[in-house]
Amino acid sequence: MLALGRELQRRAHRVTLFGIPDVARQARDAGVGFAEIGRAEFPDGSVAAFTNELGGLSGTRANIRWHGNDRRLAEAMCRDGITAIGAGAADGLIVDQMDPAGSSVADALEIPFVTLCGSLAVNWEPGIPPVYTPWMQHSAGWARLRNRAAFMIAKQTLRPVRHVVDSYRRRWGLPERRLTSTYFHESRLAVIAQLCAELDFDRAMLPPWFHYVGLMRDSANAQASVPFPYSRLTGAPVVYASLGTLLQGAKPRSFEAIAKVCAGRGAQLVITLGGAAGARDALRALPGDPIVVDYAPQLDLISRSTLVITHGGLNTVLESLSYGVPLVTMPIAFDQPGVCARVKRSGAGVVVHRARLASELPEAVRTVLENERFVQSAQRLRASLAECGGVSRAAWIAERALASRAPVMRESYRDASSSAAVLDITHRIRRRAQ
Repeated sequence: MLALGRELQRRAHRVTLFGIPDVARQARDAGVGFAEIGRAEFPDGSVAAFTNELGGLSGTRANIRWHGNDRRLAEAMCRDGITAIGAGAADGLIVDQMDPAGSSVADALEIPFVTLCGSLAVNWEPGIPPVYTPWMQHSAGWARLRNRAAFMIAKQTLRPVRHVVDSYRRRWGLPERRLTSTYFHESRLAVIAQLCAELDFDRAMLPPWFHYVGLMRDSANAQASVPFPYSRLTGAPVVYASLGTLLQGAKPRSFEAIAKVCAGRGAQLVITLGGAAGARDALRALPGDPIVVDYAPQLDLISRSTLVITHGGLNTVLESLSYGVPLVTMPIAFDQPGVCARVKRSGAGVVVHRARLASELPEAVRTVLENERFVQSAQRLRASLAECGGVSRAAWIAERALASRAPVMRESYRDASSSAAVLDITHRIRRRAQ
């Protein structure tokens, strides 16, 4: 979202991030405007407290707890967003697909909005497993029934969230939302997905204004100045391991298993803890003496790596594939099982079950490192991601949709490279004139 905001600012637009207090610093660091919502529900420190709570959960329990948080977010956005966004005289909104209330606020204010899928798109089709499941795509009738049942269960879990939003919609004189093909209402102007079609399952029912744009990375701010002990790199093949910010209690034993495997293969392991509280103290004597840091310059280290071991967060997966690096994945919760299933299907990596980590990880690492087909698949996806257009294409789509208030069809970007180049030159001329 911030990468897209910076790109739109570069194109001479005024950009404001509407968010809870804890994300104010990120907005300031990114150089975009910020307007606060939800302080009553989310006082300072709420994100850290919520992350710590989720760190002890996984799977269904984590998903249910996350949806409980969505209810509070919906209340905050409906109550405060209508005032904050209206006061900012916004010409349009870019709403995350998993934001339960942003689209309704846009409806109430009668301003256009575009949907952004920062995580996997949840658009439901009978032949597509829900994103929070590890299921592979099958055309059999039993698989379609399974998918339908799982998606309806997810929508029932979100019923309390919809009740909050519908109560405000009635107050604003708007009709209640019916169950649709997504958890929450999405734009009919443009849907922007941070993925490439080649990495997704085979979809047949996406709206014609749905756009795969690949990794949305801001080239000017892609590599943050995160300190790292480069002098400790020995020249041995690098394996980069990141398990995100959750499941903190299980991190030590997971990293122990990873370190043992890498030491046995003569690879140099780099572990980033993602700021997990107390994790470093539990990792003082790992096999092979890996480099362990709280945060890392991830893109640079991935570019140096022969393998990435990850929990399956979409950003890390896309960043790895954007450098053609294959993966070993071990999903924890949310859309990570769905991301990992897509990686497996693409041939760019394998999936390890955390409960069977000790037995499955050595074979998984050996398989990926010793079979050139995984590198070839990762390189193929690297080319596909590069062709998607990234954040520049996303900004082009958002501009066109919000300005015209008309759907931006996939075909309209057929000559996107030339259109984007002309648009970029126009904006540069405008800035110089100003």
